[in-house]
Amino acid sequence: MIAMAHQTTRSTLMEMFADNTAGESTFYNRLLTKETDSGNTSLIAYGWLKLAEYNESREAVTVFTGHQALQSTAVSRWLNQVVSVSEERGRDVILSGESPTVDTPNDGTRYIGNYIGSGKNSPVEKDVVDNVRESLAHLS
Repeated sequence: MIAMAHQTTRSTLMEMFADNTAGESTFYNRLLTKETDSGNTSLIAYGWLKLAEYNESREAVTVFTGHQALQSTAVSRWLNQVVSVSEERGRDVILSGESPTVDTPNDGTRYIGNYIGSGKNSPVEKDVVDNVRESLAHLS
């Protein structure tokens, strides 16, 4: 069983990211905010993919659209949401075709783009979901 931390919603996390808040995560750590060495805030998916970086001194968010190549519904949705929230907050949005990472892929990342959570998972899909959650548990 995986221990559950506080449950920040994806919408709240996106707002916190656009307000330069590091050290937050969503349920099961699928998304988290992390301070970079330069003092910026990164939005990280699955403990591995840097989706965006907020530079407070420039009030600019760089969104790394190269991750769309993963053909992941969730990653594409998160990229769109971070653009939308950042624009709503009055931040300059810079789209970059890069796809930076912050770590080596964890075990659960092999499923990115290979399943869609519909709420009615087969036993195999349930095992995949559990594997993804377990592979991200160390991030909290």
